[in-house]
Amino acid sequence: MTRNHNLKRIIELYIKAHSTFDIEGMLKHLHRDIVFQNITNGVLTFSSEGKATFRDAVEQTKTLFILHKQTIRDLKISGDTATVEIEYKGISVADFPNGPKKGEKIQLNGVSEFVFKGNKIIRLTDKC
Repeated sequence: MTRNHNLKRIIELYIKAHSTFDIEGMLKHLHRDIVFQNITNGVLTFSSEGKATFRDAVEQTKTLFILHKQTIRDLKISGDTATVEIEYKGISVADFPNGPKKGEKIQLNGVSEFVFKGNKIIRLTDKC
């Protein structure tokens, strides 16, 4: 199996786990020193470092949505970095301040950048 094929497979498994709220499935692909960032409209809206902090953030997100699905639209790998165009769909379970209301469907397109160290994701940046 080529390196690019292996990285693509890891990303696919991570996104599948993400879409089914399989937190352990997500975590097994992350480096212990994972750095996660969410950037919305060019503004950093969330950042975490380390698996434990990442887990806490995902646990909280899990309580906010009854549907949370990501679909890969395009994936490009260069060295240890992959850029993935993603379509996101969700349904909120509560009203968000300045955001969607309870039961509202959310649909966004964004880009996720995965940086690998070995076969683990060490940096993940979501942009929409």
